[in-house]
Amino acid sequence: MKTCKIEKLGLTDYKTALAYQRSLFKKRHTNQIGDTLVLTEHKPVYTCGRSADESCLIKGELPQGVELLKVDRGGSLTFHGPGQLVAYPIIDLGETNIISYLRQLEQVVIRAVAVYGLNARTQKIAGVWIGGKKLASVGIKVSSGITMHGLALNVNCDLSYFKPILACGLKAPAVCMKELLGYEVEMEDITDLITLNFGKIFNYRIQEEVSANEHIKQQTRT
Repeated sequence: MKTCKIEKLGLTDYKTALAYQRSLFKKRHTNQIGDTLVLTEHKPVYTCGRSADESCLIKGELPQGVELLKVDRGGSLTFHGPGQLVAYPIIDLGETNIISYLRQLEQVVIRAVAVYGLNARTQKIAGVWIGGKKLASVGIKVSSGITMHGLALNVNCDLSYFKPILACGLKAPAVCMKELLGYEVEMEDITDLITLNFGKIFNYRIQEEVSANEHIKQQTRT
């Protein structure tokens, strides 16, 4: 069985975490590291993927002080912030094609939230949905079979940040687990469930390592 290292970064600045993710992506290409899953929450930020048109996807004024960044993942415009669990697999796909990989990422979320009695589903558009509302977004980059970026699951996040945008270019509203369940979900619990189901679906033996933000900064300088 393959091994995947799990790095839990806590709350991070998006640009710092992206630089760290890119450093891992580069090292995975040269086999300096093995497969790695980075788990984090971000400080408030809007990101535009490769298919985003910033001018037509923003329907209102963005909150003051929250940046809008262009990034190299697939997908369109979305929001990241505290209370949203983001998972970035830096893995070698091997023989797995990109569409199958996306479907597997969706299943990681579906199985994790099912523990809470939530009946999540997929649609033709990438992501995870409940009752026509989007619970999780998926946007990836693949180069020479190595992945980066990944999925974002709305757990306890402030949904008001989604109101000024057409998230993922869609009119469908965002929803979070807290809103659906009526109580705040322990982030550690849902993080463990995402980790568990990622290991099962991708057939990994999980090796956990907790990383501090200072460790990220050191890695991005190497």
